[in-house]
Amino acid sequence: MSSIYHKIIQPQKKSDAKSPCMILLHGRGADENDLIGLSDYLDKRFLILSLRAPYKWEFGFGYTWFDMNSDFTPDLKGLNTSLKLLDEFLSKVINDYEIDKNKIFIFGFSMGAMIGNLFSTLYPEKVFANISHSGYLPAISEYEYKKIPNKPVFIAHGIYDSIIPVMLGRETKKVFKELEADVNYKEYPIEHHICEESIDDISKWITKLLDKK
Repeated sequence: MSSIYHKIIQPQKKSDAKSPCMILLHGRGADENDLIGLSDYLDKRFLILSLRAPYKWEFGFGYTWFDMNSDFTPDLKGLNTSLKLLDEFLSKVINDYEIDKNKIFIFGFSMGAMIGNLFSTLYPEKVFANISHSGYLPAISEYEYKKIPNKPVFIAHGIYDSIIPVMLGRETKKVFKELEADVNYKEYPIEHHICEESIDDISKWITKLLDKK
């Protein structure tokens, strides 16, 4: 298991500068195709990499980033492997693609958001901005979360989410604020999915970040 399988969407709007990069991380039971349709809504300057989680999900279709223990905590062995693979992947893509290493965004959904949230606090130097949709930041005593002063973080959560309750999204907002991130938190009248309103809000937020000089 040396790398992460992924699909690529090249920037639709090129410039002389290197492209910003968007990393898409799907939820459990999905694959690299699940979020790739979001490219229609995202800034056209992005080189988009949609990743496939490294483990086949044994209880259904698709893939997973890690297993869950009986007490609903992440299995640390699988979680650590996924975080390490993502770290190695980002180091590699900086060399493989014409991307700006200082403008790497992560957009995770559900379990993918859990991975993105963890990665952004453990390897903050690798990530410019983090988007967490319908996920949360797991409290894991073995990890030391780093302060991330002014790091842009967008957290979106459905009020009626029955898979990952909205209270976990609210707690994640609180933790990121304690870590001194620049948090934009929004709730939507939806269940466990992405809606047009949330992706529109996220897209506008991203473009404002990219347009900042």
